[in-house]
Amino acid sequence: MEKNRFSKPVAFNKTVTKDILILSHLKTKKNFSGYVKQLILNDIEKNSQKTPQPNKPLTNAERLKQLKKRS
Repeated sequence: MEKNRFSKPVAFNKTVTKDILILSHLKTKKNFSGYVKQLILNDIEKNSQKTPQPNKPLTNAERLKQLKKRS
């Protein structure tokens, strides 16, 4: 494996109903890795307003909002 690549294992339990359903669905997919990556990207896009942008300084209003949530 390339030194820039790493894996994140996913475990499934063959006796859990939801996992059985997932495994059955995954049998229809040729590229598990690509499928999971696309699902994650879709989730990021869907929740982009909720997720703060990395390395972007917060505005004073955003900082104040975070402080109010903490109290």
